[in-house]
Amino acid sequence: MDTTLSARISLLGTTALLLEAPGESSLPTQQRIWALAREAAAWPEVGEAVPGMNNLMVTFAKAPRDWRALADRLRAAW
Repeated sequence: MDTTLSARISLLGTTALLLEAPGESSLPTQQRIWALAREAAAWPEVGEAVPGMNNLMVTFAKAPRDWRALADRLRAAW
């Protein structure tokens, strides 16, 4: 896995963010997604963290004023 590539994060409507892992699907990448889902689920601004294949959807506990702060936190944790 190339850890120099950053994850892509996009807004899903007004209720969630989607983190897409860089590169091809692999077990190490999926393990990182599972670990990040466990970590993010404990953050107060997160309602739910749902891991998928090579991605993670994070719903907001309540609509944020600025979703970029959570995106930055996800990117840093990735």
